[in-house]
Amino acid sequence: MDLRQLRYFLTVADECHFGRAAEKLHIAQPALSMQIKALEENLGGPLFTRTTRRVELTDAGRTLVPEARRILSMVSHADDVTRSSLRGDMGQIRIGFVGNAVLSGILVEDLRAFRKAHPKVEITLAEAAPKALRDGLQLSEIDVAYMSFPGNEPELQALPVQKSTVVATMSVDHPLTAMDELTIKDLSGVDLLLYGAEMDGMLEGLGAHGYTPAMVHKLPSTLAIIAAAAAGMGVALAPEQAEQLGVPGLAFRPIPELSRQASLFMLHRKRETKGATMAYIREAQVRQKAAK
Repeated sequence: MDLRQLRYFLTVADECHFGRAAEKLHIAQPALSMQIKALEENLGGPLFTRTTRRVELTDAGRTLVPEARRILSMVSHADDVTRSSLRGDMGQIRIGFVGNAVLSGILVEDLRAFRKAHPKVEITLAEAAPKALRDGLQLSEIDVAYMSFPGNEPELQALPVQKSTVVATMSVDHPLTAMDELTIKDLSGVDLLLYGAEMDGMLEGLGAHGYTPAMVHKLPSTLAIIAAAAAGMGVALAPEQAEQLGVPGLAFRPIPELSRQASLFMLHRKRETKGATMAYIREAQVRQKAAK
Protein backbone atom coordinates (compact mmCIF):
# COMPACT_ATOMS: atom_id res chain seq x y z
CA MET A 1 0.00 0.00 0.00
CA ASP A 2 1.48 3.31 -1.13
CA LEU A 3 1.80 5.87 1.70
CA ARG A 4 1.40 8.75 -0.72
CA GLN A 5 -1.88 7.27 -1.97
CA LEU A 6 -3.08 6.96 1.64
CA ARG A 7 -2.35 10.65 2.22
CA TYR A 8 -4.22 11.54 -0.96
CA PHE A 9 -7.12 9.32 0.10
CA LEU A 10 -7.44 11.00 3.50
CA THR A 11 -7.36 14.47 1.96
CA VAL A 12 -10.20 13.58 -0.41
CA ALA A 13 -12.09 11.98 2.49
CA ASP A 14 -11.69 15.15 4.56
CA GLU A 15 -12.66 17.53 1.74
CA CYS A 16 -15.33 15.30 0.08
CA HIS A 17 -14.27 17.03 -3.12
CA PHE A 18 -11.53 16.12 -5.59
CA GLY A 19 -10.96 19.70 -6.75
CA ARG A 20 -10.45 21.11 -3.24
CA ALA A 21 -8.33 18.12 -2.26
CA ALA A 22 -6.11 18.61 -5.33
CA GLU A 23 -5.64 22.28 -4.42
CA LYS A 24 -4.73 21.37 -0.87
CA LEU A 25 -2.23 18.78 -2.08
CA HIS A 26 -0.84 21.13 -4.76
CA ILE A 27 -1.32 18.60 -7.56
CA ALA A 28 -3.51 18.49 -10.66
CA GLN A 29 -6.99 17.02 -10.17
CA PRO A 30 -6.55 14.36 -12.92
CA ALA A 31 -3.35 13.16 -11.25
CA LEU A 32 -5.18 12.90 -7.91
CA SER A 33 -8.03 10.96 -9.50
CA MET A 34 -5.55 8.55 -11.08
CA GLN A 35 -3.85 7.90 -7.73
CA ILE A 36 -7.17 7.24 -5.96
CA LYS A 37 -8.23 4.93 -8.79
CA ALA A 38 -4.92 3.04 -8.51
CA LEU A 39 -5.49 2.64 -4.76
CA GLU A 40 -9.01 1.34 -5.33
CA GLU A 41 -7.78 -1.13 -7.94
CA ASN A 42 -5.06 -2.33 -5.59
CA LEU A 43 -7.57 -2.87 -2.75
CA GLY A 44 -10.16 -4.44 -5.04
CA GLY A 45 -13.10 -2.06 -4.80
CA PRO A 46 -14.36 1.56 -4.64
CA LEU A 47 -13.55 3.81 -1.72
CA PHE A 48 -15.71 6.72 -2.89
CA THR A 49 -19.03 7.14 -4.68
CA ARG A 50 -18.78 10.00 -7.12
CA THR A 51 -21.57 12.14 -8.53
CA THR A 52 -21.49 15.42 -10.35
CA ARG A 53 -22.33 17.21 -7.09
CA ARG A 54 -20.55 15.34 -4.32
CA VAL A 55 -18.07 12.68 -3.29
CA GLU A 56 -18.93 10.28 -0.48
CA LEU A 57 -17.04 7.48 1.24
CA THR A 58 -18.21 3.91 0.67
CA ASP A 59 -18.38 1.50 3.60
CA ALA A 60 -14.89 0.27 2.65
CA GLY A 61 -13.70 3.86 2.48
CA ARG A 62 -15.05 4.62 5.96
CA THR A 63 -13.29 1.48 7.23
CA LEU A 64 -10.00 2.61 5.72
CA VAL A 65 -10.04 6.13 7.17
CA PRO A 66 -9.02 5.30 10.79
CA GLU A 67 -6.57 2.64 9.60
CA ALA A 68 -4.94 5.07 7.17
CA ARG A 69 -4.66 7.69 9.90
CA ARG A 70 -3.06 5.13 12.24
CA ILE A 71 -0.59 3.97 9.57
CA LEU A 72 0.48 7.50 8.66
CA SER A 73 0.75 8.43 12.34
CA MET A 74 2.99 5.41 12.97
CA VAL A 75 5.16 6.29 9.97
CA SER A 76 5.44 9.88 11.16
CA HIS A 77 6.34 8.71 14.67
CA ALA A 78 8.98 6.31 13.30
CA ASP A 79 10.42 9.15 11.22
CA ASP A 80 10.52 11.52 14.21
CA VAL A 81 12.09 8.95 16.54
CA THR A 82 14.73 7.91 14.02
CA ARG A 83 15.69 11.49 13.21
CA SER A 84 15.80 12.30 16.93
CA SER A 85 18.11 9.35 17.53
CA LEU A 86 20.41 10.37 14.68
CA ARG A 87 20.56 13.93 16.05
CA GLY A 88 21.51 12.56 19.46
CA ASP A 89 18.37 13.88 21.14
CA MET A 90 17.53 10.53 22.72
CA GLY A 91 19.19 7.30 23.79
CA GLN A 92 22.06 6.70 26.18
CA ILE A 93 25.71 7.66 26.43
CA ARG A 94 28.17 5.89 28.75
CA ILE A 95 31.18 7.96 29.81
CA GLY A 96 34.27 6.65 31.54
CA PHE A 97 36.96 8.84 33.07
CA VAL A 98 40.04 9.07 35.26
CA GLY A 99 40.14 11.37 38.27
CA ASN A 100 42.10 14.07 36.43
CA ALA A 101 39.14 14.64 34.12
CA VAL A 102 37.07 15.79 37.10
CA LEU A 103 39.89 17.84 38.64
CA SER A 104 40.49 19.62 35.33
CA GLY A 105 36.87 20.72 35.09
CA ILE A 106 36.74 19.54 31.45
CA LEU A 107 34.43 16.59 32.09
CA VAL A 108 32.00 18.66 34.16
CA GLU A 109 31.84 21.44 31.56
CA ASP A 110 31.33 18.96 28.70
CA LEU A 111 28.55 17.21 30.63
CA ARG A 112 26.84 20.48 31.51
CA ALA A 113 26.87 21.69 27.88
CA PHE A 114 25.65 18.37 26.50
CA ARG A 115 22.87 17.97 29.05
CA LYS A 116 21.61 21.48 28.28
CA ALA A 117 21.47 20.73 24.54
CA HIS A 118 20.19 17.12 24.84
CA PRO A 119 18.21 16.85 28.09
CA LYS A 120 16.49 13.57 27.16
CA VAL A 121 19.67 11.54 26.72
CA GLU A 122 20.46 9.18 29.60
CA ILE A 123 24.03 9.67 30.86
CA THR A 124 25.97 7.10 32.90
CA LEU A 125 29.37 7.79 34.46
CA ALA A 126 32.09 5.45 35.68
CA GLU A 127 35.62 6.09 36.96
CA ALA A 128 38.22 3.53 35.89
CA ALA A 129 41.89 3.08 35.05
CA PRO A 130 43.02 3.96 31.50
CA LYS A 131 43.43 0.34 30.38
CA ALA A 132 39.93 -0.52 31.59
CA LEU A 133 38.60 2.53 29.74
CA ARG A 134 40.34 1.57 26.49
CA ASP A 135 39.06 -2.01 26.82
CA GLY A 136 35.56 -0.69 27.55
CA LEU A 137 35.59 1.37 24.35
CA GLN A 138 36.76 -1.56 22.26
CA LEU A 139 34.12 -3.86 23.77
CA SER A 140 31.40 -1.18 23.34
CA GLU A 141 30.82 -1.12 27.10
CA ILE A 142 31.43 2.64 27.22
CA ASP A 143 31.12 5.28 24.49
CA VAL A 144 33.50 8.09 25.48
CA ALA A 145 36.51 8.06 27.79
CA TYR A 146 38.66 10.78 29.35
CA MET A 147 42.24 9.82 30.26
CA SER A 148 45.80 11.09 30.35
CA PHE A 149 47.57 8.28 28.49
CA PRO A 150 45.37 7.15 25.58
CA GLY A 151 47.57 4.38 24.15
CA ASN A 152 47.81 3.64 20.45
CA GLU A 153 44.80 1.48 19.51
CA PRO A 154 44.11 1.97 15.77
CA GLU A 155 40.32 1.69 16.14
CA LEU A 156 40.16 4.50 18.73
CA GLN A 157 40.35 8.25 18.16
CA ALA A 158 42.14 10.34 20.81
CA LEU A 159 41.28 14.05 20.91
CA PRO A 160 43.50 16.28 23.08
CA VAL A 161 41.31 18.41 25.32
CA GLN A 162 43.69 19.98 27.85
CA LYS A 163 47.31 20.38 28.86
CA SER A 164 48.03 21.13 32.50
CA THR A 165 51.06 21.97 34.57
CA VAL A 166 52.22 19.34 37.04
CA VAL A 167 52.76 20.56 40.59
CA ALA A 168 54.39 18.95 43.59
CA THR A 169 51.69 18.17 46.13
CA MET A 170 52.68 17.50 49.74
CA SER A 171 51.70 17.98 53.37
CA VAL A 172 51.98 21.53 54.72
CA ASP A 173 54.79 20.48 57.11
CA HIS A 174 56.93 18.78 54.44
CA PRO A 175 60.52 20.18 54.31
CA LEU A 176 60.16 21.04 50.59
CA THR A 177 57.49 23.65 51.41
CA ALA A 178 60.35 25.90 52.49
CA MET A 179 61.01 26.59 48.78
CA ASP A 180 58.77 28.64 46.49
CA GLU A 181 59.40 26.33 43.53
CA LEU A 182 61.15 23.02 43.03
CA THR A 183 63.49 21.36 40.58
CA ILE A 184 63.50 17.68 39.73
CA LYS A 185 66.79 17.43 41.62
CA ASP A 186 64.96 18.62 44.75
CA LEU A 187 62.89 15.43 44.60
CA SER A 188 66.00 13.25 45.11
CA GLY A 189 65.60 10.99 48.11
CA VAL A 190 61.89 11.88 48.46
CA ASP A 191 59.16 9.26 48.38
CA LEU A 192 57.12 9.87 45.23
CA LEU A 193 53.37 9.19 45.06
CA LEU A 194 52.01 8.39 41.61
CA TYR A 195 48.70 7.19 40.20
CA GLY A 196 49.56 3.63 39.23
CA ALA A 197 47.73 3.66 35.90
CA GLU A 198 49.71 6.73 34.80
CA MET A 199 53.00 5.90 36.53
CA ASP A 200 54.94 4.80 33.44
CA GLY A 201 54.07 7.97 31.53
CA MET A 202 54.98 10.23 34.44
CA LEU A 203 58.27 8.41 35.11
CA GLU A 204 59.08 8.75 31.44
CA GLY A 205 58.64 12.52 31.79
CA LEU A 206 60.97 12.55 34.79
CA GLY A 207 63.45 10.33 33.00
CA ALA A 208 63.62 12.84 30.15
CA HIS A 209 65.27 15.15 32.69
CA GLY A 210 67.75 12.48 33.77
CA TYR A 211 66.10 11.57 37.05
CA THR A 212 64.56 8.44 38.48
CA PRO A 213 62.93 8.65 41.94
CA ALA A 214 64.52 6.48 44.63
CA MET A 215 61.13 5.26 45.92
CA VAL A 216 57.79 5.30 44.09
CA HIS A 217 54.49 4.43 45.71
CA LYS A 218 51.87 3.23 43.24
CA LEU A 219 48.34 4.26 44.24
CA PRO A 220 44.98 3.41 42.62
CA SER A 221 43.57 6.89 41.92
CA THR A 222 44.30 10.58 41.77
CA LEU A 223 42.36 11.16 44.97
CA ALA A 224 44.39 8.42 46.67
CA ILE A 225 47.69 10.13 45.90
CA ILE A 226 46.34 13.47 47.12
CA ALA A 227 45.14 11.90 50.37
CA ALA A 228 48.50 10.16 50.84
CA ALA A 229 50.33 13.43 50.20
CA ALA A 230 48.20 15.27 52.76
CA ALA A 231 48.98 12.52 55.28
CA GLY A 232 52.73 13.07 54.82
CA MET A 233 53.42 9.79 53.01
CA GLY A 234 55.41 11.46 50.22
CA VAL A 235 55.21 13.99 47.39
CA ALA A 236 52.58 13.56 44.70
CA LEU A 237 52.87 14.85 41.14
CA ALA A 238 49.38 16.07 40.35
CA PRO A 239 47.78 18.43 37.84
CA GLU A 240 47.56 22.03 39.01
CA GLN A 241 43.76 21.76 39.21
CA ALA A 242 44.21 19.68 42.38
CA GLU A 243 44.67 22.98 44.24
CA GLN A 244 41.00 23.72 43.61
CA LEU A 245 39.93 20.79 45.80
CA GLY A 246 40.71 22.66 49.00
CA VAL A 247 41.92 19.50 50.78
CA PRO A 248 43.10 20.42 54.32
CA GLY A 249 46.79 19.99 55.05
CA LEU A 250 48.00 20.20 51.44
CA ALA A 251 50.68 22.47 50.00
CA PHE A 252 51.58 22.90 46.33
CA ARG A 253 54.81 23.95 44.66
CA PRO A 254 55.48 24.43 40.93
CA ILE A 255 58.15 22.41 39.11
CA PRO A 256 59.11 24.57 36.09
CA GLU A 257 61.03 21.68 34.47
CA LEU A 258 57.77 19.73 34.25
CA SER A 259 55.77 22.57 32.74
CA ARG A 260 52.68 21.30 30.87
CA GLN A 261 53.42 17.63 31.51
CA ALA A 262 49.85 16.51 32.25
CA SER A 263 47.68 15.99 29.18
CA LEU A 264 44.04 14.96 29.03
CA PHE A 265 42.42 13.24 26.06
CA MET A 266 38.90 12.34 25.07
CA LEU A 267 38.68 8.95 23.34
CA HIS A 268 35.94 7.41 21.22
CA ARG A 269 35.56 4.73 18.57
CA LYS A 270 36.52 5.90 15.08
CA ARG A 271 33.53 4.17 13.47
CA GLU A 272 30.93 5.40 15.92
CA THR A 273 27.29 5.26 14.78
CA LYS A 274 25.31 6.10 17.94
CA GLY A 275 23.59 9.44 17.55
CA ALA A 276 23.95 10.41 21.22
CA THR A 277 27.68 9.65 21.21
CA MET A 278 28.32 11.57 17.99
CA ALA A 279 26.33 14.52 19.36
CA TYR A 280 28.35 14.45 22.61
CA ILE A 281 31.62 14.51 20.71
CA ARG A 282 30.43 17.40 18.53
CA GLU A 283 29.21 19.39 21.54
CA ALA A 284 32.47 18.78 23.43
CA GLN A 285 34.62 19.86 20.50
CA VAL A 286 32.59 23.04 19.94
CA ARG A 287 32.71 23.94 23.64
CA GLN A 288 36.40 23.19 24.01
CA LYS A 289 37.24 25.18 20.88
CA ALA A 290 35.25 28.15 22.17
CA ALA A 291 37.01 27.95 25.53
CA LYS A 292 40.51 28.23 24.00
